[in-house]
Parts: sequence; structure tokens; C-alpha cells
Amino acid sequence: MDARSSLQVVGFASLLLGFGGLGAGVELGRSVMLVVMGALLLFTSLAVRRSDSATAMFPSRRIVLIATAVGGAGIALDLLGAFLVAEGEASGHALFHTIVGAACMALFLILGSVWKPSGNSMAAIFRASLLIALWVSSMAVLLEGLGAGGYDVNNAGRRFPTLVTLHNSVTGIAGFALILFPVVVIVLTVVLVRLAWQRTNNRQEASAS
Repeated sequence: MDARSSLQVVGFASLLLGFGGLGAGVELGRSVMLVVMGALLLFTSLAVRRSDSATAMFPSRRIVLIATAVGGAGIALDLLGAFLVAEGEASGHALFHTIVGAACMALFLILGSVWKPSGNSMAAIFRASLLIALWVSSMAVLLEGLGAGGYDVNNAGRRFPTLVTLHNSVTGIAGFALILFPVVVIVLTVVLVRLAWQRTNNRQEASAS
């Protein structure tokens, strides 16, 4: 079984667990998260092309930049909500989600820009899965931030019920960002160290020749 097939098996398993959880009345956030992650894994297995060329990398740098721009728009919208809509403690609540979402989006941009594995390798599929999961969960955090502005001044009652409903509906997916954050930091550190090591070796070889 190659990397793509493994990814598809895990994706189908996640979908089955997620839909099964929805049918059995398991916590909504966890079930939705499994469904979303299963769909993302299946999409990734289809998006990563069977090729050894660098052009097969998914998501490409262009897609990473576009996705980051969408995230930037979400951050701006969150800030407007935090300062113009939210009141009292709700404003701090909204800002907290905005900061977390912005940090995750920054990691998404950096990792997507510096890590460039090619072909149908496990590294390429792992990169695609990690970036997609990080972007989706980051956007969920930003939606949480927008929804947090709907709480009252004490961050307890519902000042804008629709916004609070939005906040609560994405909590399960947004929580996944907190799990991914340290994983991405570790992966990014390894990638940067490896790139630095490769550049050092290349310089030594160039000077030796």
C-alpha cells in the first residue's frame, strides 16, 4: 500500500467514525472534526499528483499565498468585531481567538513557503495534510473570534445570539488548532535545521572545489 492509498484508508475511517458519532449522539464538535478531517485527507490524496517533479507539490506556493490572504481578511474582520462590536470581556475573548488564529496562519504561511518536498512521497502527502488541517482549524479559530463578539459585556450572556451560535458551532474544529500548533512548530524547526545544514554543506563543497 503506497502513501496515497494509506491516506485514503485513514480518510475513509475518519469519515465513518465521524458520521457514526453523529448518528450515535457523540459530542458534536468531535464528530464534526472527524468528518472534516476525513474529507480533507481524501481531498489531499486526490490533490497530490503521481509525479516526481517539483510541480506536483500541493498546495503550491501560490495556493498558500491565496489561503493566507483569506486568513488575513478573517483576521481583519475579527479585529473589527473585537473593537467595534464586542464590549467588555467579550472584546478580550474575541482578541484571544484572533491572536491564536493569526499565529496559526503565520505558521501556515512559513511552513508552506519553506518546505517543498516533491512527488508522491510520504513527506509531500504529510505536508499537504498538515497544511490543509492547519488552515481549516485556523479559519475555525478566526470564526470563533468573530462569534465571540456576540457575548455580553460579562462574556456570559448572549448579546448577539447568531454570533454566539457561530462561535459554538466551530469550537470542535478550532480546538484542533491547539493540537496542531506544537506539531507544526516541531516540523518547522526540523525543516529549517535541515535546510541550514544543506546550505552549509553546499557552501563547503563549493569552496572545496
